[in-house]
Amino acid sequence: MVQSKWMKVFGTWLTVLIVSLSFDKVQGLLRSEIVFLVVFEMVMFLIMWLLNQYWLHVSVYLKPTARSGQLLTVNWVTLVIFIEALIVVRSRTGKFWLALATLIFVGITEEFTFRGLLLPLASNLGSARHQLWVGVLTSSILFGLAHSVNILHQSLPITAFQMLSAFSLGVLLAAIYLRTGSLIFPILLHGLNDFVSTYASGLQNPSVSAVGVSFVLVYLFTGIFLLRRSKRAAIKQPFTN
Repeated sequence: MVQSKWMKVFGTWLTVLIVSLSFDKVQGLLRSEIVFLVVFEMVMFLIMWLLNQYWLHVSVYLKPTARSGQLLTVNWVTLVIFIEALIVVRSRTGKFWLALATLIFVGITEEFTFRGLLLPLASNLGSARHQLWVGVLTSSILFGLAHSVNILHQSLPITAFQMLSAFSLGVLLAAIYLRTGSLIFPILLHGLNDFVSTYASGLQNPSVSAVGVSFVLVYLFTGIFLLRRSKRAAIKQPFTN
């Protein structure tokens, strides 16, 4: 039983890596960045959906359990990033259509995979007392490690920083899913976050900066704060399987 739980977690994660590495080899055949992005994310989502249908059997929740006022409080970072996205679009010339494709497709696919599937699966690896943090930390670490494939076309320092950024964002996204009970809200934040970065730099990752470090800290500590002990009683899903 325990072995099956570990197999589901790492089998899902290894599938993500295999698909990512496979597409990296054929990236040159799809000359358009937008076409490559859309095709990759759609294929990845389909594979993850089929994996869940025929093996994992994880319930993915879309209907919020939190009240309207609580949703605004929990999603304050999303509101800030939304305002930043508006400012960025109005103030500079960027890759709008590529960023829009990122907003629509990346958030859906990666949130379905890492928060929708891996967060509940990883939570089953821990005891009842530590279930929440085992799920949050394991799924966030795997989310960060999944970005290690970028070492194939960028420097080690940038890749390492991107992995750290993905981990901290993963903690926040997991917290938002747990506190709202709906995967829609992590998808929105993830999509908007990627929209801002992609609009400015395309699919090439920017260098390490003080601004980037500040976002890492904000994401990490906001996620930890949202999951503080006094708020855990409000969490009703996805730990219901």
